[in-house]
Parts: sequence; C-alpha cells; structure tokens
Amino acid sequence: ALPAPPALPADGSEFALLVARVAAYMDYGEDGYACRIRLPGYATADVIVDSGISGGRPFFACGGPGADVETIVRQHQGGVSIGELADRHGIPSAEIAELADLTWPDPEPPSTTPPPGDHFR
Repeated sequence: ALPAPPALPADGSEFALLVARVAAYMDYGEDGYACRIRLPGYATADVIVDSGISGGRPFFACGGPGADVETIVRQHQGGVSIGELADRHGIPSAEIAELADLTWPDPEPPSTTPPPGDHFR
C-alpha cells in the first residue's frame, strides 16, 4: 500500500487553503513525497512538472516529456510559428500561445576559471 500524502493544515487559514488548493494538483510517489504537479494558473495550457522527467523541467502534457515549455517558447521567440510548433509536438496551438510571452534569462556561459581546489591544472 502507498503511504498517505502528508496531512494538510486544518486551521482554515489562508495558508491552509492555499496548501489544499496546490495539493489537489500533486501526485505522490511510492515514497510519499510529491513527484508530479500539474501547474495551476493557466486558462488553457496543461503543464506538468515531474521530478523524474527532464530534470524537473515543465513540459506540455499533450506533447509529453520531449515538449518542454522553455524549449518550445524559445523556438517560437526565435521565429518558429505557433502552428508549426503545435504540429511538430502535438500540442494545441492555444496552449503554446498562452505561454508564448514567457521569458527566461539567457544561459550563463560556462566558466573558464577552475573551481577552488582544482588539482588538475
């Protein structure tokens, strides 16, 4: 039998209500820890974060783990049309359009300075 998810606060506070709302979107693993969450807050997009898939990067449920949100949004911002991305990944275009304006910082270039204590110089 799977362990029960953790007990939620029952004091009726705003925090307890928030925790209960978020917990409704979570799935728990055999170890009792949260492992997957459907991100709330989108009108159309169905976005999942799963700790065991793609390093926990959010992905579109319809497109599966290969359809991570950041990659698709960056491709759109790079000039690929929403329709083409929808066809390529099997995601409804309305879901991509809802997230099309998200931004991420540019990836930091790799450091050329060796870490402290590096003995392989």
